[in-house]
Amino acid sequence: MIFAPVPEAFRLLIIDDNSDIHNDFRTILTEEEETNSFLDAMEMELFGQAPADSCHKNKYELDFALQGKEGLSRVQASLLEGNPYAVAFVDMRMPPGWDGLETIERIWQVDPHIQIVICSAYSDYSWQEIIGRLGRTDSLLILKKPFDAAEVAQLASALSEKWKLAKQASLKMVQLEGMAQERTQELAYANEALQHEMKERKSAEAALRHAQKMEAIGTLAGGIAHDFNNILFGAMGFAEIALGDAEPGTRIHKSLDQIINAHKRAARLVDQILSFSRQIEHEPQVIHIHPVIKEALSLLRSTIPSTVEIRKEIDVRCGAVMADPTKIYQVIMNLCTNASQAMEDAAGVLEVTLKEVDVLEHEAAFMQVPAGKYARLTVKDNGMGMDQETQNRVFEPYFTTKLDGHGNGLGLATTYGIVKYHNGAIQVDSRQGQGTTFSVFFPIVKEQARVNLDDLVVAAPASSDKHILVVDDEKPIILMEEATLVQWGYEVTSTTDSQEALRLFMENPHTYDAVVTDQTMPKLTGIDLAREMLKVRPDLPIILVTGYSAAVTRQKAPDLGLAAYLEKPVETMVLAQAVDQAISSRNAMQTGAAA
Repeated sequence: MIFAPVPEAFRLLIIDDNSDIHNDFRTILTEEEETNSFLDAMEMELFGQAPADSCHKNKYELDFALQGKEGLSRVQASLLEGNPYAVAFVDMRMPPGWDGLETIERIWQVDPHIQIVICSAYSDYSWQEIIGRLGRTDSLLILKKPFDAAEVAQLASALSEKWKLAKQASLKMVQLEGMAQERTQELAYANEALQHEMKERKSAEAALRHAQKMEAIGTLAGGIAHDFNNILFGAMGFAEIALGDAEPGTRIHKSLDQIINAHKRAARLVDQILSFSRQIEHEPQVIHIHPVIKEALSLLRSTIPSTVEIRKEIDVRCGAVMADPTKIYQVIMNLCTNASQAMEDAAGVLEVTLKEVDVLEHEAAFMQVPAGKYARLTVKDNGMGMDQETQNRVFEPYFTTKLDGHGNGLGLATTYGIVKYHNGAIQVDSRQGQGTTFSVFFPIVKEQARVNLDDLVVAAPASSDKHILVVDDEKPIILMEEATLVQWGYEVTSTTDSQEALRLFMENPHTYDAVVTDQTMPKLTGIDLAREMLKVRPDLPIILVTGYSAAVTRQKAPDLGLAAYLEKPVETMVLAQAVDQAISSRNAMQTGAAA
């Protein structure tokens, strides 16, 4: 119970069926009389303060009741007014109504803090019976009738002070409870902030582990790509040389053509692995999505359980989009892999569709994209499905419903980022037990006229009698490049030792019209070799042909003084033309300088 502030005068209630008793209390407690020096000294000794002015008429405010019910009503009214009684003097016998004991019981039910004095000449109850019935003695005293005036005054004063101290203690307790509650709230806020910080730290640690894993994958992919591209370069080069000698339309010619196409497909796969591991980035370009879907599903078939049936409905007439093909490939793989896992390796159906659709104004506003034509890629499964809460969080980084070790919660978040980067939209529709459908929208762009490369007649390089120095630490590649350039009319000097190549060059720098070199070689790398040669001949055309290197990119090549940058595997025609163009550009610059 919270008390109101202490009043200037204590309120006392006298409940007695004898009105003469009321007058006696009024006389004792509200009219001035001589003070009892002995009792004053005792009060000073007991309470450690000046004696209470027991006879001062302003110290008490008295109310009277003739019966217990009337007394209870006054107590209830005082509580409603916010000015409760400090002490109640209750007669024990008050016929025909409640006796004193029942009156006290009922009063304490509504105000347990009031101090009670039982006034009686004779009681029908023993002290033990009173205690047994009321259950407490902390606010209860007995005053025998006839009572002494000084004793009444002292009881009124002492019990009023006790009531006041209890009230102040209660107020203090409320304050302490408030302070404790405030401190508890502060600790709760601090704990919440700590939990949030721990969650963020856990996410950061997960991101770091993922970054380290991706870095390791990238390093591994780079090494594999270098060796694999070298193998592809040599094999594809020799196949192209053989294709040039084969009679068109023959079985040998067709077989060689299939071998070359297989090598190109393998080269694209390596390129996709490098892109996924973020070792290389591609610029967006105008592309059709359906070939990317076909390539992704071809690889996916060998990676998901055979119990999952793949159905596809691809509209090849769907318009082109401005996109990075490797990123689109990643979106398809992420969505399809996620769908296959949702079917828990059970017999299921994975449906992939591509269709050109019109997104209307109201749909566009909902998807937060401009209205217009879009290529809609849909990936649907008949797996376990998701509840609404999971759907609301499915694109959050590191959110996953999979067991530890079965997913890092980045696949769909990455997909969402890729789609947004391409100015598209992604939607999810799912029902528990009925499967999930992801719909991705890429804006259709105006397609530029494309040239069919198969219809072009490629002119042979105007080589005349140019001399080329070829350097690569792989013997099969040296043989293939040498055969290719000789076939196009070049004179070729080749070596598998980069230091030997530098020595040959230094002996007669002007013998060579161009240099074709690999990047990753023991002793001297291709860039190191180029630097040394360019110190002697700054105009020397150097073509770097590399399987993979983190040290040099197509963008960095011109700043390093390179005339051309080619990524293995390179078609033999492209290699020959790159050499011819590099030499022609050098000659044109020299002619312009001479003029």
